[in-house]
Amino acid sequence: SAVVFLMIRRPPRSTQSRSSAASDVYKRQDIDIAENGLIAVKKVKETCQKPSQAYALIIMDYDMPVMDGVQATKELKKLEAEGVISCPKILGFTAFSGPILQKCIESGMSEVVPKPVNYEVIKSILYKYGILN
Repeated sequence: SAVVFLMIRRPPRSTQSRSSAASDVYKRQDIDIAENGLIAVKKVKETCQKPSQAYALIIMDYDMPVMDGVQATKELKKLEAEGVISCPKILGFTAFSGPILQKCIESGMSEVVPKPVNYEVIKSILYKYGILN
């Protein structure tokens, strides 16, 4: 089944080298998956209780069951405004353009990438947000 939502955990601050942390990301050891937007919001709220497990970046698909990416992003931004969570950058993915793309941006996503997304785009975004160095 398709992965509709990815959250990348911030590597622990330890003696782990940057290159080791980078390889862990690609081995999926630092990636958490939520099957829909509602579960995603719940997982982000739970990790905010444990700062050492906080997410460094949220990758949010627009088209998800139960709660779509726009609704989930709005909920996360609302919780952040209320001081309940500290929300990491949210990177949106969508196969749509026009009004849907604009909705994604207006919801509070840091940026939106059109699908299909290739490996080099993902890699450059991980570098851009400091996940990989």
